[in-house]
Amino acid sequence: MFEEVKVRAKAYIVYDLVDKKVIASKNSDQKLPLASLTKVMTGVTALTHYDENTKKSYVLIQSFYS
Repeated sequence: MFEEVKVRAKAYIVYDLVDKKVIASKNSDQKLPLASLTKVMTGVTALTHYDENTKKSYVLIQSFYS
């Protein structure tokens, strides 16, 4: 599934919240400094707007300018 996706990060992990399993990872055991605040907040925003019915996150651009 993710074989064709090229990721240049030193380490990453993709976790399936429905099946509760790791579906892709690279150097997931490697200890690294915390990602930038922007990256962390992107994850928080995506999780905050997650729709259980569609299994997707929706964020309106308008919400950033209100």
